[in-house]
Amino acid sequence: MLGTGRLLTLSKQVCSLPTASFHEHRVLGFLREHAARLGLPAAQDRWGNLHVRYRHRRRGPAWVLIAHADHPGFVITHVAGQRCRARWFGRVAPAYFRGGRVRVHPVGARSVGGRITRIRQSGTTARVETLWIDAAGALAPGDLGTWDLPAFRRVGNAIITRAADDLIGCALLAATLESLVRAEASAAVTVVYTRAEEAGLLGATALARAAIIPGDHPILSIETSRELPCARRGAGPVVRLGDKIAACDPGIQQLILAAAAELSARHPGFRVQRCLMDGGTCEASSFAAFGYRTAGLAIPLANYHNMGPRGVAAERIDLRDLRAALALLFALATRRRRPGEGERACDPARLVAALARAEAQLRASVSAAPVPWDEAR
Repeated sequence: MLGTGRLLTLSKQVCSLPTASFHEHRVLGFLREHAARLGLPAAQDRWGNLHVRYRHRRRGPAWVLIAHADHPGFVITHVAGQRCRARWFGRVAPAYFRGGRVRVHPVGARSVGGRITRIRQSGTTARVETLWIDAAGALAPGDLGTWDLPAFRRVGNAIITRAADDLIGCALLAATLESLVRAEASAAVTVVYTRAEEAGLLGATALARAAIIPGDHPILSIETSRELPCARRGAGPVVRLGDKIAACDPGIQQLILAAAAELSARHPGFRVQRCLMDGGTCEASSFAAFGYRTAGLAIPLANYHNMGPRGVAAERIDLRDLRAALALLFALATRRRRPGEGERACDPARLVAALARAEAQLRASVSAAPVPWDEAR
């Protein structure tokens, strides 16, 4: 498995790339090149989602690990001198835009700073839709922009980046693939880097609807998600019980928890958390809606979508959570029990044993003569 230094390098490379919904090309280009260097087959589907496959000495259903390659950001649409208009993508509260500092990243040129002078919100959703920007240099339509924040830095166990959600998830999946290749591990894994999640789970929904992924392949969505009382930074990655609109598959959860328990037995400091992360929706729900068995794994983060307590701020995650998530994904992929076999969320033998000890008392305590029940009546 990759060491901390290589994991940080890969994370920095991915998180330093500008991205936005429908404009994930630089991130996906890097990830495609990364797969090529590993010797892994990679291809984009007709919606632009990038699929990378690792299969070595393993048959049967593969784990499908997904992460989205976009983050809230904007693209320049019109330029008049150094005044620009831009299309914003992603959910960020309007108050954060007033006078906001931004940075635009022309291809092959130095980035250009700027300041937001005006915004326009959608008439139906009230989300910010259009920006007017005074730029400090020459720009062109199609240039991609972000908040003017540090691309990536580490302070102790804190990773501070302008786009953890979900570029850290993409880096984590790239690190998982690299770990499998280096170890020549027996595993079957397909990684999908999806598009336009921030615009409404679009890439994942298109893929799920098309049923390209075999139905017996379990889906595991990897996210960086808003910290909650039950999902704290530094306390381990979070096995999601569900999100705002759907519950995760209990059998798939149990496979993840079993792998986590095995890791914890070998490494006493290893920890995971479990939480219903209902502050938003993850891509697992797109696949669940079309009949797939799904689950989610999240890295807790602060300053979700760059919305800090005192204004625009870099997102923050904990390096220990990232390392633990990599260990868990590697263990899950290489575990002897295959994902298609599943595990019961609760062993019926334990429940039946408890019933056997007390069934006589249960029957004896019935307050009235039992009447045969016909469920069909």
